[in-house]
Amino acid sequence: MEFRLNTLRRVDRYRHLLNEREKLQSALAELSITNQQLQTLSKQILDAQEEERRYVAVELHDEIGQLITGLKLILERQDEDASGLLVEARMVANELLQRVREISLNLRPAALDDFGLPAALDDLFKRFTNRTRIAVQHNINPLAEYRFNKNIETTVFRIVQEALTNISRHAGVSEAIVILITKPDLLLISIADAGKGFDIQSKDTLASSGLSGMKERVKLAGGRFVLQSAPGKGTLVLAEFDLEPTE
Repeated sequence: MEFRLNTLRRVDRYRHLLNEREKLQSALAELSITNQQLQTLSKQILDAQEEERRYVAVELHDEIGQLITGLKLILERQDEDASGLLVEARMVANELLQRVREISLNLRPAALDDFGLPAALDDLFKRFTNRTRIAVQHNINPLAEYRFNKNIETTVFRIVQEALTNISRHAGVSEAIVILITKPDLLLISIADAGKGFDIQSKDTLASSGLSGMKERVKLAGGRFVLQSAPGKGTLVLAEFDLEPTE
């Protein structure tokens, strides 16, 4: 009888040790996955930073540098009529100022900080249409006074900006649709087009279009990201955030 009790105790201890080992293995596996995700996210953040730096460097060199060089050459042409030179110099200077403003707005629009998400999106749509001739049908009211968490406002703006950039590069359409739905505890943004679409299982497509970075950005802001697309079926990008309005 005592031997049986001892055996049962040993079996119970053994089961307990097995359970603890399984828990430990599970925890280690989760930790390994978390570390991999952190490494991936860190790389994506660094890649995004480098891409922004590359963009600024290219824009400054190719656009601003050429305009300044042109302005310099104009001002050095002393053998021509001075009034004509001044007119041409003013035109180049105006174009230079416009390019600097465009770069600044793409990096961080002042309207996003000063007036909020609706105003920043409205300005983005106007500049996007002027640049690409793609119309943006939307329900955004630029006069809306809603202010949300700054991180969410920035995330939503970047998602829309990236999605519209993808539409201009890949969709082959003349129109995009952006819908913003706000409730006391919810913000939902969707960007859709009826263009070429793509295979969402393609890793190359996700990487080249920045969609994986969009998903991570939404996740970091505490939101949920949905992507729907298929070849010839258009694309829908949707992000949803639980929120509380802030002043």
